[in-house]
Amino acid sequence: MNAYSFARRALPGSAGVALMLGVLSADVSVVEAQTPPVATTNAAKPLSATEQAAGDAAWRAVRRAAQPPFPPVEWQTNRPPREIVAEYYRVSTMKAVDLARDFHQKYPGHSKAVEARKLEHDLLNRAVTQFGETNQTARLEILAKEFPEDAKAQPAAAAATRPVSKEEEKLRTRLAAIEELMQGVPKTLPELEKAAVELQHDFPNWREPYQVLVQVIFLNEGDKARAMAREFQESKAPAQFKAMVTDHFKQMERVGQPLDIKFTATDGRAVDLAALKGKVVLVDFWATWCGPCVGEVPHVREAYTRLHDRGFEIIGISLDQDKDKLTQFIKKEKMPWPQHFEDGGEQNHFAKEFGIESIPTMWLVDKLGRLNSLDARDGLAARVEKLLAQ
Repeated sequence: MNAYSFARRALPGSAGVALMLGVLSADVSVVEAQTPPVATTNAAKPLSATEQAAGDAAWRAVRRAAQPPFPPVEWQTNRPPREIVAEYYRVSTMKAVDLARDFHQKYPGHSKAVEARKLEHDLLNRAVTQFGETNQTARLEILAKEFPEDAKAQPAAAAATRPVSKEEEKLRTRLAAIEELMQGVPKTLPELEKAAVELQHDFPNWREPYQVLVQVIFLNEGDKARAMAREFQESKAPAQFKAMVTDHFKQMERVGQPLDIKFTATDGRAVDLAALKGKVVLVDFWATWCGPCVGEVPHVREAYTRLHDRGFEIIGISLDQDKDKLTQFIKKEKMPWPQHFEDGGEQNHFAKEFGIESIPTMWLVDKLGRLNSLDARDGLAARVEKLLAQ
């Protein structure tokens, strides 16, 4: 998945999606022609095996930081002023900017070094023009010289104060309406789909309609989602959004297939998913350092407490790096289900095998041992009850 993408699994159908669309709508941008990667001017030394492994881990950290953070829970019921929202995302965006810079400076020979440099530019442009990081304007202007294909987007200082066209005003109004529909998903999904398609039809040369369509595709499943994806790939959508959809459907190919998960849990229990046929199983990819993951714990625990006696099980796949911290958290939060842990943290072999690129990711396995859902976060208990009844 492209490093610059917002985290689908961190934000589906939530206030987070709506708030991000609200922020993004403050600086809508015209779709630009796709250009090849910028070439490095100086040849960098090849990395040793140790440096390559360290660079890979550092790149995953950059990619994770580039994903907008989950908004505070209280925003769902008490939406803050736009200034507060902008400051919240300014801080996280600048953290990602600095990580991207540190990465390409430390690992110039890594295959992602050029992408990191471009990511630094793109994120810094967003921080300056959207989130008010005006003291970084000079830094952005230096970076902008390396990426002439972005010149059409206007200089950062001018972009922050540029006049708004009538077309853009209309787009912002439409995005505000879509923002409201996002908050009502899944109930409002049919209306959201219609609004997204109409938005793309009316504003085919802007990025935001394609961003909305990606979210709508991700919120659907099965044949309908595949049909929408095929149409999306034939559209004028930016390459980064098409790549996101492609990656998503690679995951969807696993639906209906059995999963091979077998390990010894942190408490010594032997865990074998194949042995749990006849039960509905949640496979929860998570970590204690992940704010959205921690925010889901009460909901997951509630579903487990209510449905465990009817045949609901949970298998946790932790991407933590500190086993003691993990076990202490499990004990404190009263999480009785088994947890997988290995020293690699984000390099957890199950996460790598299954292509997990953002957390929390919650998969549901039906009573026949087949993967039923790639995104069980919304309405978890209802989804489990439906599968238990089959």
